Amino acid sequence: MSPLSEERAARLLAPRDANETLPLSADEHEAAVSAVTAALAARRRAQPSRPVTQPLWRRPPLWVALAASLLVGVGIGRFVKPSAREDGLRVESGFATVSNAHGNQLIQAGDTVGNEERLRTAAGGTVALTFSEGTSVTLEGKSDLVVRSVGAFRRFALQEGRFEAHVMKLHGGERFRLETERATVEVRGTRFSVDVQPPSDSCRNGSTAVTVQEGVVSVEEPGQPPRFVRAGERYAAPCASLAEDGVNTPSEKGAPPAAKETAPRNHKTAPVPSALAKMNTLYEQALAARKVGDYERAVVLLRQLRAEFPSGQLDEAAAVEEMRLLDKLDPARAAGAAQQYLLDYPDGYAKDVAARLVAP
Repeated sequence: MSPLSEERAARLLAPRDANETLPLSADEHEAAVSAVTAALAARRRAQPSRPVTQPLWRRPPLWVALAASLLVGVGIGRFVKPSAREDGLRVESGFATVSNAHGNQLIQAGDTVGNEERLRTAAGGTVALTFSEGTSVTLEGKSDLVVRSVGAFRRFALQEGRFEAHVMKLHGGERFRLETERATVEVRGTRFSVDVQPPSDSCRNGSTAVTVQEGVVSVEEPGQPPRFVRAGERYAAPCASLAEDGVNTPSEKGAPPAAKETAPRNHKTAPVPSALAKMNTLYEQALAARKVGDYERAVVLLRQLRAEFPSGQLDEAAAVEEMRLLDKLDPARAAGAAQQYLLDYPDGYAKDVAARLVAP
């Protein structure tokens, strides 16, 4: 008998009014109830406990129990939002369009990206993503990235645009690799960025440039040994122009291709330094000057690069770096450089940066 039932029984047994054989006051009545309750409780404790078996006719059938458990499971699935995948990339800020086997959708802060999903950012937009241990990845505007794997071996394929990564120190069995049409970039723990531009008249096979802010990355091109790019350095894969491939572009439709010039026989000429090598040298010198805080010298070197190679594959990168340096030196000069950038590259990857500098 439960304590509540014992109290009810005690109240029924105790005298309740003055018409009974032993009239009691209110205090005496409550004392009697307490005494009877205590006596019933002592009796219950003195008896051996026996398990109470529910009659079979009151037990629910097995199928009812199974159905109840199934309903509980369905309810949880419908009303409890699943947690983010631990093995995926988590969106920290910005937005992008993700494509997978189920179609396309817009992702934003709090969403995750998994294996074999493709990310595209709009012009002027960016998206920042992070792994659980702190490794971060940023896609600038007009970028196209395929996430091959997000496990211990993290692989990405950059089709176009700008990819920036800050890779935390990797442990045994872990790898971080970015692949482009031109090269494969692999790191052990560093901060770097990769710019990929589609094929053009000046660069028939498209351009890939790697800039390292911290640590060392390995850049491997097809058929070439790995090249190590260290902090403060930039490497651009050699560009093949239409002329270098022996393909001529006639100025008018139907015009015959121009005759290929050849050097006279038995005429020795001094070797001409590679234009790409000189561009890389100027750019690396500018980055080195920036690293030690000599922003003015860095700007001079970048302008020299642009003046000597106005159509080179590093021209836009130099223009963007110049804007960012001038922003630290003189906002008015930065606004002028930004206006020129928007004229030269109206759909450039740093269009949003330039617009911010131009705005009053």
